[in-house]
Amino acid sequence: MDPLPLGRCSHRNLSAKSIQCDRWARLVCSHCNRGVCVEHEKIHQEESQIRIDEFQNQMNDLRQRLHTLTHEQLMENFEKKLDQWTNTCKNEIDRKAKQMLKQGKSLIEQLNMEEFRSNYLHQIEKNLEPNQTHTSILEEQIEQMKEKISYLQITNDGQIKVKHFLTKPSTDTMNFD
Repeated sequence: MDPLPLGRCSHRNLSAKSIQCDRWARLVCSHCNRGVCVEHEKIHQEESQIRIDEFQNQMNDLRQRLHTLTHEQLMENFEKKLDQWTNTCKNEIDRKAKQMLKQGKSLIEQLNMEEFRSNYLHQIEKNLEPNQTHTSILEEQIEQMKEKISYLQITNDGQIKVKHFLTKPSTDTMNFD
């Protein structure tokens, strides 16, 4: 009779180490779907039952704890866990802040303050130069506008008259008496 196409016995003992026996697997375990030989079937079933019993005991313990758990205990447990989390976060923030402070102090010590001031002032002066040139142009344009406005005269009836000068009037030729 040919062996079943299950391969070799793959029984696992309680320590979960695979034992490779030289026998062919003849049965498939209904719990773990592994092939086992006839000799290891009983051992495998006993070990599986032990694990099932352990899980069942853990479930029963958990049910008992849940059944006896009160609202106050839930609140206390929640507050305790929240306090632990808060302390962990605060400690991490404090640790990071100390690290950043140390790093910042180190960078400031490395910084040459005189060179920093000089470069910063030079940059400010550089930015002001175009503004000064622009201001000069604006002042010149304002003077030209004042001059053009001086040619205009508003009469008592609200009309505007333009004084024409062939040449630019000078203050020497004007009579202000």
